[in-house]
Amino acid sequence: GYLRKAFQMALGQQIQAPYHVLRCADGTLAGCRAALLSSLQATIDGLGGDPSQWTDDPADDAINYKAVGLVSVPDSPWQNRPTFQQVVEVTAHRPR
Repeated sequence: GYLRKAFQMALGQQIQAPYHVLRCADGTLAGCRAALLSSLQATIDGLGGDPSQWTDDPADDAINYKAVGLVSVPDSPWQNRPTFQQVVEVTAHRPR
């Protein structure tokens, strides 16, 4: 969410509760916008320019397991897992 908000601000989009300060490039919205667009264009150029020609190999993103006992586990495809995980333990019931 933080990065998306910064991108939207740099692109001049209206958002709720914008950051008071956007720190990138020279600190101005125009400078941030120019730095963002330049960075994205450099990334596209580095990948080959034409997005329809980009290829990927799902095996490159496979989760590889190492056997530590008698049994091995086959590789599994990449998983989009959350970056925030929470564990809650309820140790008692609420009063009745």
